[in-house]
Amino acid sequence: MKQVRTTALAAMAAAAALAVTACGGNTSGTSGSGGSSPSVKPSASATASVQPAPTAKKIDLGGQKIRIAANFDDTPKDDSPIGKARIEKQKEVEAKYNVKVEYVNIPQKEIQDKFTTSILAGEPIAEVMRLATSVLPSMGEKGMFLPLEDLTELNNEKNFPLDFMKRVGSYKGKTYGFSTGFGHSFGIYYNKTLFQKNGLTDLHELVDKKGWTWAAFEEVAKKATRDADGDGKIDTWGLSAFAADFAQGLIAANAGEIVDDKGVVQLESANTMEAMNFFNKLFNESKVVRFVNPNDWGEQRKFFTEGNVAMVPGYAYEGADLKKSMTNVKWGYVPFPIGPKATDYASAYSQIPMYFIPKGAKNPKEVLQIWKELQLWDKQAESQMNSWEVWLDNADDIATAKLLSTKTVPVPIAAFPGFPFANMTTSVAKGETTPAAAIAKIKQEAQAKVDAVLK
Repeated sequence: MKQVRTTALAAMAAAAALAVTACGGNTSGTSGSGGSSPSVKPSASATASVQPAPTAKKIDLGGQKIRIAANFDDTPKDDSPIGKARIEKQKEVEAKYNVKVEYVNIPQKEIQDKFTTSILAGEPIAEVMRLATSVLPSMGEKGMFLPLEDLTELNNEKNFPLDFMKRVGSYKGKTYGFSTGFGHSFGIYYNKTLFQKNGLTDLHELVDKKGWTWAAFEEVAKKATRDADGDGKIDTWGLSAFAADFAQGLIAANAGEIVDDKGVVQLESANTMEAMNFFNKLFNESKVVRFVNPNDWGEQRKFFTEGNVAMVPGYAYEGADLKKSMTNVKWGYVPFPIGPKATDYASAYSQIPMYFIPKGAKNPKEVLQIWKELQLWDKQAESQMNSWEVWLDNADDIATAKLLSTKTVPVPIAAFPGFPFANMTTSVAKGETTPAAAIAKIKQEAQAKVDAVLK
């Protein structure tokens, strides 16, 4: 997975808030008059060819406010080239449609409740709303968002990342979420220095050879788990992992599901159970995982940065912190290994930010068009590259992030408050129960949590 690194000009903060270029128009001239015989009438096609092209109808929204709400202040600032470009683009769009664009900042803990209340009241507090895709089962089921298929010829859109939008922003056959793209990913960080010290094959080599499988993952973890000084205590470990996230990653890597698109819990399905059995094997049979509390999200990162853990699951953006905390250690970033039932890499993600147009929004077709024209589409690639270069250490790792950004698998657990997945994975990791028994114990409760949202 070699990739030539490019230098980006945009600041990292612009990655989540870039704006877009409007499409240019075409002009066509007419041919000069010729000396044709007056007895010969021009053909219908010839007559049509010299007719002026119809002029697009000007859209005047009478000064309407177009409010774009998020859990941060996305108002463009003139402190960078990107910010200045966004300000100019906003002026053009406001003049073109006679609107006033406003960016609304709503605290994360309040955002879904405020959106829901306002939509149900028929007066949405914004025309465009930025939310995590975990809201789709609840708000989508209640018809709170407008499907994009009703607002535009979606399949003909040239700038939208349609595959990504349909994969993660859809619900029951309709596409609701839209964005300029998604640059985050969930993969495996590894300690290259520790690998070299223990004579282990660099993981990028395994990825390049299509040999990064569960069997290879387990073998590497076993070889890295060592009592180097013979005192009866493990000195280096193959892995440290927050149980719930790691289990989600393995399930996605084996083409499994936790809840399907019909709202049916799939924890007992073959692919998912196979992933949970492998999870259990790593923790309790091979014993390659260093942990005290597998339900502590911060513990795995602490152990990895101490330098005696070979691998840890992580999100691409976490590389920025590793650059600061592991200055004397080389590390890399690769996908989750491919499971036996899968044919490609997968990047599990439960909270993917996207934009939505709420039911009740005034002039929704024009609102969608205005949002598109506010974006700086021609700057997206370099801005994303800039973020990856800030987060990650070299071209191979950036290539991993780029690949996984196209392999996002939505995990809907966060959509169902109280879904008992984390406690189940913790009990399995601690060896308190088997995956089959743990899943059988929670399956009715898990389905009830889903039904409480969808029915």
